[in-house]
Amino acid sequence: MVAAFVLGPGRYLWMRASSRNALLHLRAQPDHRSLEADEQAALSPVQASLGQSVEGGVKRLSGAYRQAHLWFRGGMAAHDLIEGVEVVLPFDARDHLGAHNDMEVVICGESVIVVRVNAFHLPEGYARALQEQADLLGDVGTVPTVLPFPSPAQVLLERNETTEEVALRRSWATLWPCLAAGMSACLAWWIATFDIGRMSWVGLAAGLVLLAVAVALIRRPAAKGATPGRVQRVRGVFHVLTLPNPGNAAVVETHLLIGSDRRLDLPFEWRNSDRLVPGQWLEAEICLVDGKTLSIGHDWSRVDEQRRFPVTGWARHAVLFGAAMLAMVWALLSGHGPLDDVRRAAWLFSGSEWRDDVVPATLVNRAPEPGDHLHVRAHGYCVLTGHEGDMEAVPHSDCSRLRWDATPMDAPQIKLPPAIGALEVGPRLDTHADPYRSVPERQHANDPVERIFGTVLIPRWLMVEGLSPLVDLVDRACTEGLPDCDAVYNALLDMPWAFVPAGTGSDATLAWSDLVRLTASGGRDTPLRVEERELELLRGLIQGRVDQYVQAQLKALVPALQEARLPGVVIVRGTSADDALRAPESAHERWERTRMELSRPRTVVISGQIIERVDDGRNLYLTIDPAVPSNLGIAGLIHTVWWILALLLVCWHGRWLILRTSPALERSAALAQDIASRRPPGGWERK
Repeated sequence: MVAAFVLGPGRYLWMRASSRNALLHLRAQPDHRSLEADEQAALSPVQASLGQSVEGGVKRLSGAYRQAHLWFRGGMAAHDLIEGVEVVLPFDARDHLGAHNDMEVVICGESVIVVRVNAFHLPEGYARALQEQADLLGDVGTVPTVLPFPSPAQVLLERNETTEEVALRRSWATLWPCLAAGMSACLAWWIATFDIGRMSWVGLAAGLVLLAVAVALIRRPAAKGATPGRVQRVRGVFHVLTLPNPGNAAVVETHLLIGSDRRLDLPFEWRNSDRLVPGQWLEAEICLVDGKTLSIGHDWSRVDEQRRFPVTGWARHAVLFGAAMLAMVWALLSGHGPLDDVRRAAWLFSGSEWRDDVVPATLVNRAPEPGDHLHVRAHGYCVLTGHEGDMEAVPHSDCSRLRWDATPMDAPQIKLPPAIGALEVGPRLDTHADPYRSVPERQHANDPVERIFGTVLIPRWLMVEGLSPLVDLVDRACTEGLPDCDAVYNALLDMPWAFVPAGTGSDATLAWSDLVRLTASGGRDTPLRVEERELELLRGLIQGRVDQYVQAQLKALVPALQEARLPGVVIVRGTSADDALRAPESAHERWERTRMELSRPRTVVISGQIIERVDDGRNLYLTIDPAVPSNLGIAGLIHTVWWILALLLVCWHGRWLILRTSPALERSAALAQDIASRRPPGGWERK
């Protein structure tokens, strides 16, 4: 699966690079001939649709047709290739492809347009496309059954833009720079939260500058600096041209043309209107600066629409509201909470103190504040605390917390009864591999697939000796107070050796008392074939019951241990590194280690910033962060400034979004009704 995800896009990118190289090779070839007049006329709308002009003359290309594609979620990207060159197949050229194709093509920018292939010729294909439009519209009964063959659009006049037309070009283009600046500020703020010293100040400065730029770019640009451009009024036959996308043959694009050489870029509401019918003569005004259509006919004018139905700009506020909301949520989730961030930011502006106390009494008498710096050489002992285990709270030592200048705690020892102590150590069981299993293992020793299959999927069986003494040991431990013995009984009774002897006429298993009697008499001393997984489950079950017994004993000692804890100063240094490296241990082993650590003195040198102070009336807990002292304050300031500014942007754009949503809906409904009542620009109407 990983290979498919990697090799698929890799092959696709290699194909794209090869296609570009093949295009360079084709461009270097000499021209085969020049374009004929009818070919130039049929190629004119294709050039207008692609926005490219023809380079040179006609070139020859031959070879087999192949389509390369890349599937992705929601669709695919397809490319038509002839001898490695990506080509555009206009009109119905795809229907004339064969096993071997002799083509004549022209190059338009980065696209290769097919002029002739086998029985296809571009002028004839263009005529068939126009006839299909005429047949479709003729069935409706609105236009003649033959469309005029488009000729180049006729320029009627040329003038300068008016002030209102210049204002139409003042789009909300500042949206994307604003979002880019905001995302850049997020990135700078995220970098600044790392423990990288002075770079925190750089990140804070960069984030504030970029955010200021983003806020400044929210305003709509003024129209005073805009220079009026040129506008042309043209006249020609309106028709629709359908072509495959040059970058993805799986996508078919629809282009609106007036004449054979001018493309119409109409507003969305005009394109979806049933008033525009191919084949009619239109007059249109086109701005030469951005190529937008300003008007068609007499009643279709963007300036007039802007006067009567001004744009509200609610979509811009909706996008900026979503971006500000994401930035605020990001700041809140990645910080330590608004209150903690504000408190830490206040450290930078409050006079923090450097404390180098020698004895803990001075810290108790004059407790430091969060944000102060502490540098001490402390001599003390680990703190006894509770550990949330699988069963219940178990006291244990926490060496990430040091009780400064305290006396060692005399923790009592937990003595286990003989049988339970033997189970805690673990009964001696002699195990060796099943000889019947070794035969197929030797047969598949040279086959890695079979060896892996046998290791992972086939259960591993062992020959076990010493289970009979284990039964007697469990029986005596249960009499000494081992909890939940029924589970251990059932696990031992489920062993294959626990069935009644053959010939008794019963398929029921033995009772526990019968099993104890049989093992005591030596009736079950033979080696037994046991699955390794079942044996490990049995060991874990027995160890769990021993841990329950130890935890019950420790639970009874909790009140006395709490009274034995002396008041004082507890320095919290974070998670101890020894806890991550410590191997799994039983409850009794953990308690013995706790007793040893509580009695062993420790001397540490602690230097850092106090980030939290807790006084429970008995102990003063000081949480120390050994990082660079100013970093936490800077990070808190960055978090605070960022989420406050993001909150202000959320409120600002949320307010305008609420105020402008209703007018935007009313404008859309009124504009749709007005378009439906207009006269068709060319005199024909689709019914």
